[in-house]
Amino acid sequence: MKSLALCLIILSSYDAFKIVQDHYWREFNGLLPSDAIPGGTDETGDTTYIGQFSVVAEYNTDVASIHSVVATLYKGKDRAVAAYNGRAVYSNETSNLKVLCAGYMGRYKWFNPKSLFAPNCRFVTGGNEDGIHLYVGKATEGREKLIGKIFSDTSFHTSKLTAPHQGGEMTYDSYEILTYCY
Repeated sequence: MKSLALCLIILSSYDAFKIVQDHYWREFNGLLPSDAIPGGTDETGDTTYIGQFSVVAEYNTDVASIHSVVATLYKGKDRAVAAYNGRAVYSNETSNLKVLCAGYMGRYKWFNPKSLFAPNCRFVTGGNEDGIHLYVGKATEGREKLIGKIFSDTSFHTSKLTAPHQGGEMTYDSYEILTYCY
């Protein structure tokens, strides 16, 4: 009887360590869904959203021929913008533009990666470039809160946040990273 109870405790605790993040990517059809996760703000204070789209790889094509980039989606715009390979790139009708959504917004929080945060929080992956996961981050530039990418592996890439700004690409030492807390 004791061994049966011990087995049940072990099996139930095993399920407790499984993490299923409740965010998902929706195809963007020109209308922002009501469950879209807010990302930052533009210079007028309007909310921006976290997007993702595909680009043809411009480097290390032996690793990946397509990259999925973290993008900024502005209200009222049909295209998104992302930092890629030293410049800003824009989505188009063939780039599979998606918007990050969630069923329960309260589980998503922005943290400074240098600060302590709860051990039950995980970074949100927003894309994949050069075979490396990209995390979603945001940085302040003037009155804007820009959405950008942070490489999960900094062996060959910067540890800074990289974001599109005024047609170019900016890097930031100080930024926040999107986390899912369960």
